[in-house]
Amino acid sequence: MQISVKNLTKYYGTKKVIDNLSFKMGESKILAFVGASGIGKTTIFRILTGLDRDFEGEVNLDQDNIAVSFQENVFCEKFSIKDNINLVNKNSIDDIIIETNLHKVGIILDINEKVENLSGGMKKRLSVVRAMLSDRNIIILDEPFTGLDSKNVELVSNYIKDALDKTIIIFCHEEKDAKNITDNIIKL
Repeated sequence: MQISVKNLTKYYGTKKVIDNLSFKMGESKILAFVGASGIGKTTIFRILTGLDRDFEGEVNLDQDNIAVSFQENVFCEKFSIKDNINLVNKNSIDDIIIETNLHKVGIILDINEKVENLSGGMKKRLSVVRAMLSDRNIIILDEPFTGLDSKNVELVSNYIKDALDKTIIIFCHEEKDAKNITDNIIKL
């Protein structure tokens, strides 16, 4: 079992945000957390990624083996697409592999283009590709469809589904977006 969460409970002051959440996930599986803003998705995201350690319960996963696509686009803006992708890997990824993966999500650009020149939607898709191309086996995607039109949501969904060698956790607002990728959904 690659990921196990047992009786996860989180308080902010006296307000209980997460109440006894438990789940298990095997390798090469996809799990989606779905819910409205303010329901606790970001809290769970922060706990799973190790950004929040103030909780009750057990969380068992190899946090050194996680790659993340944050809700906000986080890049070295002055660096190229290629350099931003390679920043999260121990070894450089072949240019053809980068180009092929970018094309799968509809980004047809020179990989030496600076990230600062990309639109918001391109940055969102690049963030997903960067996480998926990492040498980590657990991928956590926070709101990977934010700001994307329906065509690009479909491209990104198919791209995520095709990653059979990764364990993927997705946080999103829309159940229909999650269902395009997995039947393994936890509604918050």
